[in-house]
Amino acid sequence: MDYSGKDVMILAVNVKDEKEKAQAFLEGAAVSFPIAWDEESLLNDSLSVSVYPTTFLLDRNHQIVSKYSGFGTVSGNHERLVEDLLSMVEG
Repeated sequence: MDYSGKDVMILAVNVKDEKEKAQAFLEGAAVSFPIAWDEESLLNDSLSVSVYPTTFLLDRNHQIVSKYSGFGTVSGNHERLVEDLLSMVEG
C-alpha cells in the first residue's frame, strides 16, 4: 500500500539483534522504512517490551494508541493496522 501524502511514518527499532546480523537480513528484505538501533535498550526498557516483535501505533501527537505483541497479532495485518490508525487520526 502506498501511503504517500498521508500522515504516516513507519519506523522500526531494533533492540535484540546484533547490528551486522540485522543489516544482513534487511538487505534481502526490501524494507522501505528507516531502522533505528537501540543498542542500550533504552526504548525497550521504557516501553516495557518483553515480546518480539512489538508494534506500537502512535497518533499525530506521538502518543501510543495501540500496542501489539508477537508475530501472531500483526503478521499480515500491518496494512489493516495502519488503515485503522489513519481512520482514527483523519476521522
